[in-house]
Amino acid sequence: MQNKVKPTDLAWLSGIWDGEGSVSGRVMTKTNVGPSVQLSMTCKETVDRILSILSAIGVSATGYTYQEKKNHHKPSHHIRVPRSADVIIMGRALLPYSVTKRRMWLLAIELSEIKVSRRRIMPDGRLSRGGIPNSPVTEREFELVRMLREINYREKPEGAL
Repeated sequence: MQNKVKPTDLAWLSGIWDGEGSVSGRVMTKTNVGPSVQLSMTCKETVDRILSILSAIGVSATGYTYQEKKNHHKPSHHIRVPRSADVIIMGRALLPYSVTKRRMWLLAIELSEIKVSRRRIMPDGRLSRGGIPNSPVTEREFELVRMLREINYREKPEGAL
């Protein structure tokens, strides 16, 4: 699917994600961990273009808008890439152009590949929801989530409350 998208579009998206996006890991339950890939900004046109590029490379991303209760705030536009299979596609597409988030993409792709490897493939080629029963989360998955979270962790400056 990537051949539908110009390399300059992927490079632009990688730069936007390096600066504004987030690639991390999350623990949903003791038996479910996964990547967390998201972005937020106030420029709707940019978010629309991002969603268009993601769609063109075959990534199913969720876009939504949040308006603060106080009227002096601009609406915030958010993108989430919730599925591991989509994180793999997106990570592989942006990795050649990534600078700031290169290590995070590598870890998120590995984590996603482990998750996808434990899924059944449906007759129509899609991955099943859930996973293979009695397939526990591996220590490597927990390690990858820890590494992703560690990279993203920002300590409070000295003297901050």
